[in-house]
Amino acid sequence: MYVKDTKIFNRKGIIVILGGGTINFDNKIEIGNHTLKRVLKGYEVYKVTNYPILVTGGYIVKGIPESIIMKKKLLEFGVPESKIIVEDKSRTTKENAIFSKDILENYPVIYLVTSYLHMKRSMNIFKKIIKKEIYPVVCDYPIDFRNIYLDYLPSAEALYAFSLFTHEVIAMLKGG
Repeated sequence: MYVKDTKIFNRKGIIVILGGGTINFDNKIEIGNHTLKRVLKGYEVYKVTNYPILVTGGYIVKGIPESIIMKKKLLEFGVPESKIIVEDKSRTTKENAIFSKDILENYPVIYLVTSYLHMKRSMNIFKKIIKKEIYPVVCDYPIDFRNIYLDYLPSAEALYAFSLFTHEVIAMLKGG
C-alpha cells in the first residue's frame, strides 16, 4: 500500500482513521486486520503530509479501546505522540463522527481513512454530522479488481467479502 496521488493532500487538515475492530484471543487484545490496514494507510498519508492524526474507536470488547491500540501502533511506526489525537468513546461509525465533531472543529479539511466497503457509509455520516470538506482515503479492498475468471468461483474470500458487504448494507439501513 502506498499513497498514489499526493495532490489531494495540498489543503492543510487532519487525518482521521476509523477503527475496524480488534482481535481478542486468550485475554490478549490486538489490532484487527481491517484496523491495521487503515492505520497503515493513515501512516502513509502522515508520511506525505505530516498532518495530525485522529484515531477513533472505543471499546469493542472488554478491555482496551481500539483507538488506544491504534495509537500504540502509530507510535511503533514512529509517529510522535504530539501528532496523535485519541477519541475512545465511539462504538459505531455514527458515534465516530459525533464524538469527533468537537475535535475536528479546528481543521478545515478531513482526510478520512477507512476500508473500501466502509467508505460510502462513513462519508455519508461524516458529511451529515461534521459538515466540512472531507476527502476519502480508501484502503483494504475486499477483492482483487483485475477481474479474472477465478474471481467468480466460490471461495472463502468471496464469502468473507460478501459478509462484509452485507454488514455495510445492514448498517446503512439502520442509519449508522
